[in-house]
Amino acid sequence: MATTKQKLVAQNLLENTGKSVSRAMKEVGYKRGSYLNPQQLTRSKGWINLMKKHLPDSLLAQRHNDLLNKKEFIAIGKAGERELVETGEIDANAVAKGLDMAYKLKSKYPNKQFDNESDQASQEVREIIFRVRKLFPESNPG
Repeated sequence: MATTKQKLVAQNLLENTGKSVSRAMKEVGYKRGSYLNPQQLTRSKGWINLMKKHLPDSLLAQRHNDLLNKKEFIAIGKAGERELVETGEIDANAVAKGLDMAYKLKSKYPNKQFDNESDQASQEVREIIFRVRKLFPESNPG
């Protein structure tokens, strides 16, 4: 069963997309040794059960499919009279952001050690770009 702090971290992350697990842990009162090692939380039975309950694999798969097929929209018309029109193109940013958040919450990224949070963020961005390029090879430069 998830602890109160684990539930608060999950809530904090869901309300603040883009926030790191480490930062969310710090904000809800985890000690320095814990929030500097967020995998202690994300690998715990309580966290895993919390993710299974609120972010089940079936929902993740459904949303994954929705995002992979999400189309871009553009605004057409004069200011105040704009209308959103589907472009027919896949919205790669929506795909990357949605999947990144879900996979982070589910601890599905490979376990890697990073020197600091900036290195981790840079590596995560490179991984997302790599995945998006694999999904949409026709949009790759060159």
